[in-house]
Amino acid sequence: MKNKLQDLLLDYIREHHPELLQQLLSDDALHAWVLDKLSVVDMVLTQSKPYHLLEAECMELLTVDLRPKRWRYVRDLFEERFTLEYEQLCITRMHHYEITAMTALCKDLFDQYPLIEGMDYPDLDQQIVARISQYLLQPYQPV
Repeated sequence: MKNKLQDLLLDYIREHHPELLQQLLSDDALHAWVLDKLSVVDMVLTQSKPYHLLEAECMELLTVDLRPKRWRYVRDLFEERFTLEYEQLCITRMHHYEITAMTALCKDLFDQYPLIEGMDYPDLDQQIVARISQYLLQPYQPV
């Protein structure tokens, strides 16, 4: 069961938090992070419940501190407000990298507006859209 949960957790952060995955990989800390996260569900796994209920409860516990998702928030705004640019980046397969960079540029905004699931943030949306616009206007600078 823990192997399945590990795979699900990795899939979750790959999809919803690629910036976290990138950071953990660059710090060579992914394995330790996953083991630490999995320790949270030890008590749940001792319960006598159907497999799918245990899996759902464990994933809820494993991802509770990873929600709401800043990366997904930026991605959704980018896709909605800059559709053509978003589609072009998807074609080139650079969208994960670019959205990660955009999310990093908006860190101070997210610190000012802590996200709560189910709430709308029109002021935050405007400011993030402005940052995305500025980001897109920057000339490409090879590293």
